[in-house]
Amino acid sequence: MPVPLLPMWYSNNASRLAFLGIAIMFAAIARAAEPHMELPAGAAPPPGFVLTVLEVTVNREQQDEAIIALRDGAGRVFVAAADLAPPTTYQGERYFPLSAFKGLVATVDDQAQTLSVEAPPAMFAATQIDAMAPPLPVPQRSAVGGFLNYTLLATRADTATTGAGSFELGAFGRWGSATTTAVASTVAGKTDTKRLESTWTYAIPDRLATVRAGDTVSRAGAWGNAVRYGGVQYATDFATQPNLVLTPGQFVAGQATIPSTVDVFVNNALVTQQAVKPGPFDITNIPPITGPGNVTLVIRDELGREQVITRPFYASPVLLRAGLTDFSYDLGFVRENFGIASDDYGPWIASGTYRRGISDRWTGEVRAEAQARLANAGIASDVLIDDFGVFSASAAGGRNPLGSGGRVSLGFDRQSPGLSFSVQGAWASPHFRLVGDTDSQLVVERQLLASAGYTFGRYGTLSVAYVARSYHEQPSTTIGSLGYSFNVDRWGYFGVSVSRVRAEDRSTQVNATWTLPIGTSTSAALSVDRVRSTAPGADRDERALSIQRNLPLGEGFGYRLRASDQGPRQAEIDYQNRYGTYSAEVAQAQGQTGERVSASGGVGFIG
Repeated sequence: MPVPLLPMWYSNNASRLAFLGIAIMFAAIARAAEPHMELPAGAAPPPGFVLTVLEVTVNREQQDEAIIALRDGAGRVFVAAADLAPPTTYQGERYFPLSAFKGLVATVDDQAQTLSVEAPPAMFAATQIDAMAPPLPVPQRSAVGGFLNYTLLATRADTATTGAGSFELGAFGRWGSATTTAVASTVAGKTDTKRLESTWTYAIPDRLATVRAGDTVSRAGAWGNAVRYGGVQYATDFATQPNLVLTPGQFVAGQATIPSTVDVFVNNALVTQQAVKPGPFDITNIPPITGPGNVTLVIRDELGREQVITRPFYASPVLLRAGLTDFSYDLGFVRENFGIASDDYGPWIASGTYRRGISDRWTGEVRAEAQARLANAGIASDVLIDDFGVFSASAAGGRNPLGSGGRVSLGFDRQSPGLSFSVQGAWASPHFRLVGDTDSQLVVERQLLASAGYTFGRYGTLSVAYVARSYHEQPSTTIGSLGYSFNVDRWGYFGVSVSRVRAEDRSTQVNATWTLPIGTSTSAALSVDRVRSTAPGADRDERALSIQRNLPLGEGFGYRLRASDQGPRQAEIDYQNRYGTYSAEVAQAQGQTGERVSASGGVGFIG
C-alpha cells in the first residue's frame, strides 16, 4: 500500500496516494538536486521568493489538505521537506524544488491557487492487494440440539422376508457434537444390531483444527495407511474456514499512471475487480484452478485507456500455500471386524503427519507411526516443476518383528484441459510393514501406476491406464485399459472401453455404451458388455437397455427401468418430499423375483 509520504497535506489513510518513491529516494535526490533553501523558523521568505498556499492534485487526484510552498521568479515551486517525507527535526525548515525530481511535472494555477503534480508510476510506493476473500468470523457456538437420520429396508425374495436399517443419532451444543451410527437387521425372526462409530467432535476454527474422541480414521500421509481406530485425534480441519484458499494463489503485478480499475481473469473468467491508485501494484492470492492456465489483468484508467497483462501458471491441489500447515496426530486402538462386531478393538497405534507449504512451489511432509512391535518414519515432498507439473517423492523406513525394511516412491503428475498424464512408481523391501497391515494382506514389492488422457475438443477424449503390481512370494498382477468417449450433439454420449487383466487368471472385457438425454432429468442408455476369461464360468455376453428419471431437488418422483438378456431386470420408483425419500423396487434374475421397499429421512430439533 502507498506509504504516507506527504503528511502535511495528505491523508493518513493508507489506501490513498502518496508521493511514493520520493521518500525512498529522498536522500539521494536531495544531494543531486539544486541547492535547497533553508529558512530559520518564523523567518520571512528570502528575496525573490513568494510564500503561497496551494491546494494539491497528484495524477488527477485531489488531496485532502493544502500545503505552504515557495515560488521563485522563474516559477519554480519549492516544497517543504515535511511534505515529502516523515518530519525530521532541523534547526530550520528546508525547501526543495520539485523540478529536481526527474520525470515529475508541477504546474501552478495562480488564479485557483492550486498545485497540480504529474508523477510517473515508478515514483509511487507499491500497493499490495490481497485477492483472497477475508477469513470468516469465528462462528458462535450454537444452542443445544439433536437429530436422528435413518434408512429402513424391507426385502422379500421368494418366501424369505428380511428387514434392515441404518441409523445416525447426534447431539450438539457449545461443547461440540456427539454422533453414533449403527445398523440393524432381522432375518428369520432374529434381530441383530451392530454399533459402527461413536465420536465426539470439537472444532477450533481460529486454529483450523478439530479434536475427535472415539471412533475415527487416521491420516495416511504420502506413504501410510488410513486406519480406522478408537482413540483421540487432533488434526487440521480446513472446513472450519470454508473460503480459505489452501493451494498457492497466483501473483501478478502492474502499474497505473492515474486512478484505475483492474479486472482479474483466470482462464477468461472474472475472479475479482479492484480499484488502484497511481503507481505500481501487486495483486496476490488470486484464487487458483487445477492445472495450467493464464491470469489476465485488464487495467482501465479514468480516461478509458486499457492495458492488458497476461501471466501463465500451473496449480495443483497437492501443494499447500506457503506457510500453511496440515497435520494430524492420532492415538488409539485399531478397530477390527468393523460392521461385524460392535466393540472389537485390537493393538494400539500412534501416528503423526505434518505437511507444510515451504514455498508456493514446494510442499514438504514428515510422518512417524508406531504399533505394537512396529515403528516407521519417513518424509515426502511435492515440487512444482517449471509451471508444467508436480514431481513427488517419498521415503520411509522402520522395524518390525520380521526385521528392518523400507519403501521409496517417485511420481510426476500433470493435469490440463488438453493432455493430462500421471506416473508413479513405488518399491518396498520384503520386511517392510505399515501400521494397519493385516497378516493376510499381500505385501507389494513393486508398483507402477500410469495414466494419460487427451481431449480432442469436440471430437472426444482418449484415455489409457496401466497398473502393475509385484508381490513378495505371490503372482504379479497387471491391468491395462483403453477408452474413448465423445458427445454426438443432441444424440447424446458414446463411449467404448477395452481392459485386460493378467493375474492367476486372465480376462479381457469390452464395453460400449450410448447414453441419450431426454429432457433435463431423464436419460436412456444402451450398453453391450463382452467378457472372456480363463476362469471357468466367467465368460459373459450381455446387452442391456435402461431408462431413468432422477429425483428433482424438491418434492417429486423419479424412476428407473432396466432390461437385460443376461443380468437382472429391474423396475424402481422413487418419491421425495420434505419428510424423506421413499422407493419401491422389483427385480428378477435367474428365475427368482425379489421386492424391496425403503424409506430414509431424518428428524431434528434445536433449542
